[in-house]
Amino acid sequence: MKELMNKKRTWRRDSHNMLIFVTISFIASKTLKIKGPIKTMAAPSTTSSKTLMLMVLSFFCTELRLVSGDLGTATAYGPPYMPTKCFGSRPDQFPPMYLFVAVSEGLWDGGSACGRLYKIRCLSGPNMPCKGGATVEVKVVDHCRQSPCPSTIAMSTDAFAAISHSPSTQINIEFIQ
Repeated sequence: MKELMNKKRTWRRDSHNMLIFVTISFIASKTLKIKGPIKTMAAPSTTSSKTLMLMVLSFFCTELRLVSGDLGTATAYGPPYMPTKCFGSRPDQFPPMYLFVAVSEGLWDGGSACGRLYKIRCLSGPNMPCKGGATVEVKVVDHCRQSPCPSTIAMSTDAFAAISHSPSTQINIEFIQ
């Protein structure tokens, strides 16, 4: 007896996310036959799936804080730091541990950048200068003193040392207000 058969050809993704072409046959006796490079896997248990999902979600919640930031470059600049364009010669303008920056024209915004706080992370640079994902929170106290500014953000030597091993190099950064 010859069975009636309907064939459907379709694209599927394998375990390596590669497209493969499979043929699915529906036989009149309601038997399903699949031809193609199909691999079977045991379904993960619900508990381990939930645990894995929570771990992935936790990772993204902690690591994406800076992912939405802007990209730029940073250099270090040293004293004398006063007077600044934001606060003149006021000695109380500098935050604790001298973690402050001067910003380039793009961030200066006609002086409205004064007092802004940025969180900065080193991404890369020559000879791997970054200190393992370290971040530093800095306060804007000045406009870049060089024209054109050699970087997006000129960091005080103490702020720069918090995220980079190499004080005399330009680094690529990610920053967020």
